[in-house]
Amino acid sequence: MYTSNPYIIPYTECAPPNSPSNGALMASGKYANYTCDLGFSLDGPSSRECKTDGTGWSGAEPVCCKYKDTPGNGVHHDI
Repeated sequence: MYTSNPYIIPYTECAPPNSPSNGALMASGKYANYTCDLGFSLDGPSSRECKTDGTGWSGAEPVCCKYKDTPGNGVHHDI
């Protein structure tokens, strides 16, 4: 996108991010927020931002991991 004002950075949209399995994605403009279903925990960032050049999203794509009780080890994630 071209702009005559060099101090204005044009906003370029990113392709929609993927919604995690066993979770939800709320994307609005250049921000994406992630949550997981009950019984699952988010592994990765809970929010991401579209890069200014529109080439992708910040951070790694998060996943929702199922809680699993393991004797002696507390809780661990089972992807």
